[in-house]
Amino acid sequence: LLITGILRLKINDSIFSVLPKDKSFEQFNQLISNKNLSGQVIFSITLTDKNDAEETANLADYFADTLQIISKDFLTNIVSSRYDIEKQSYNYFYRHFPLFIDSSYYEMMDNKLIADSIKASLVSSYNQLLLPGSAFLKNYILNDPIFITKDFFGKLKEQNNPKEIIVEDGMIFSKDKKKILITADITFDFSNSENNVALYHKLNEFKKNWNHLHTANHADYFGTFAIAAENAIQIKKDTKITLSVSLILILFILFLFYKNFLLPFYFFLPSVFGGSFAIGTIGFLKPEISAISLAAGAVLLGIIADFSFHFFTHLKHTHSLSVTLTEISSPLFTGSFTTIAAFVALCFTNSSVLQDFGLLAALSLSGAVGFTLIGLPVLLKLFSYDYKNIPHRTLPFKVPTIPSEYRFLFLGIILILSVFFLYASKDILLDSELNNMSFHSQDMKNKEEELAGINLQKEKKIYLFVSDKNHEKACTKNFELFIKLAELKNKKEINSFTSTGQFIIPDEIKQKKEKQWNEYWQKKKQKIFETITKTADSIGFSKSAFADFENWIERKKIFAADEDSLMRF
Repeated sequence: LLITGILRLKINDSIFSVLPKDKSFEQFNQLISNKNLSGQVIFSITLTDKNDAEETANLADYFADTLQIISKDFLTNIVSSRYDIEKQSYNYFYRHFPLFIDSSYYEMMDNKLIADSIKASLVSSYNQLLLPGSAFLKNYILNDPIFITKDFFGKLKEQNNPKEIIVEDGMIFSKDKKKILITADITFDFSNSENNVALYHKLNEFKKNWNHLHTANHADYFGTFAIAAENAIQIKKDTKITLSVSLILILFILFLFYKNFLLPFYFFLPSVFGGSFAIGTIGFLKPEISAISLAAGAVLLGIIADFSFHFFTHLKHTHSLSVTLTEISSPLFTGSFTTIAAFVALCFTNSSVLQDFGLLAALSLSGAVGFTLIGLPVLLKLFSYDYKNIPHRTLPFKVPTIPSEYRFLFLGIILILSVFFLYASKDILLDSELNNMSFHSQDMKNKEEELAGINLQKEKKIYLFVSDKNHEKACTKNFELFIKLAELKNKKEINSFTSTGQFIIPDEIKQKKEKQWNEYWQKKKQKIFETITKTADSIGFSKSAFADFENWIERKKIFAADEDSLMRF
């Protein structure tokens, strides 16, 4: 029966198992483990001066194709180039421009609409069009020949590009253009520890092979899943180490004390049964247990070993199993009950790790006590163990005694030290930093700073969520949060932020912003159009050169990317 329970139980080695599981954290746990939130993986390929634009594009495509083959079950949406990302982004913000500006921007626009400013801007636009440049730049100038949107797009680039990445021909480069960046998304939920570890090993093997074949173009990667995978691997490693070290040390001490090879193994039989009883029972009570709780369970070996010490110490003196059981049953039950009760109290905490550990400890101690008083005597009889000749050993050192005339002095010293340490303990602070519970290798920290732009020593990434049963109200809250974050960014209280609020704009706010825009231009546009037409004609522009600009002012026939297509970038 216990074997069935053990086989049913799943060990959860995810770092997120430390988070509470109560209702107040239920939605947060679902969001934080969702692949759409933390599922992006960033790859980088080092470039050399010998790599021209065509070679770089071919290298990125080859890397993406190879990556797709080796990770098809784990990665999707592998993108090495986004050929229309600049156009799509520009079209979206150009189309919805009135929605993103406030009263202060309208005041700034007043200065650009002075006749002399319009003439200077048109001359500058004409000169730029004469120079060789991309079609995108020419389109930008024709859409806004007097540079109304220039300050907005400059500020937008600063806000949304904190890492100062460079986009050229649809490819994304690092700030110094020494690396090309490729992105992908995981296909599984972030909380799936098994897939995290499997993908981690696959990508490490892929990176090793790639770097061996492409010595001049080394590849690397970073993803939040890799942090979870390293933690899962480390938790398993720590669990094995703690249990092994505890077991070896206790066996070593027992052997030194009793000078007997067989007796130490009898000592550990209650521990073996207690652990099996606990894990097997938990297998029927709940589907999984935290690996962290199992690692912490190493402390139980020492506690359970005390049961065996009590049993064999009395058996050595009485030379009788029945007398030994009579003498130790009551004190062993009483002593173990208080310890078990203390561990049971952990089951009422909000931390799932503490709950698992409390349940594991309580069941382990209960099973060990029962086995010590029932199973151990039966086994000793069954295997005819010569318990009447248990070797008698003395301690290798003498416990010092305190002379009677100095006892009050020692008592006073102990009292003074107790008061001092109690006073000193008031400055001890509890570590509430979750990152300190997570294993971060130095290599992973370096990659996170380089590819994700986060220095864990100086910066923190914070996720903010809004929710409402009504979709429109949720959009409104999200947009208000976006405005607030933009204000904090302007005040330099936060370094950078990313928000869907700039893409999903509530209908009510759209109407207000559009109304403000139309009212602003109502009395100005005719005069502005005449000034632009007259100046443009004198410079050499055609009469219809800025028809799109006039349509944009009047909110007519404007091409733009929709929110869904833009958010995919």
